[in-house]
Amino acid sequence: AAAFWFSVLVLAFTLVCLVVWGAARRDKPSVLVKSLRVENFYAGEGTDGTGVPTKFVTMNCSLEIDVHNPSTMFGIHVSSTSIQLYYSQIPIASGQVVFCFGTSLKFLRQNSAC
Repeated sequence: AAAFWFSVLVLAFTLVCLVVWGAARRDKPSVLVKSLRVENFYAGEGTDGTGVPTKFVTMNCSLEIDVHNPSTMFGIHVSSTSIQLYYSQIPIASGQVVFCFGTSLKFLRQNSAC
């Protein structure tokens, strides 16, 4: 009788472990770049205040991405290293995404200032 109850306990423990493993399994989110809009781009030449010839670029752009997170237990952590824009091997702009964590893309849209 003790062996029967021990095997029932082992079977129940195995079943619980399989359910927890299946629920906690991480699914990779899919990331789709929807658009890259360049609102304003201007390249020109001139001189700075000291008379040194200078090349300059002005640009305003937006990147829109779509993220689908199929996981039910894990959230989305959005982070980025510094993004740099180069013109003729010269870094002309840099930016960084604000670090965010949310359970869904809807959460991240509602709290865009994370």
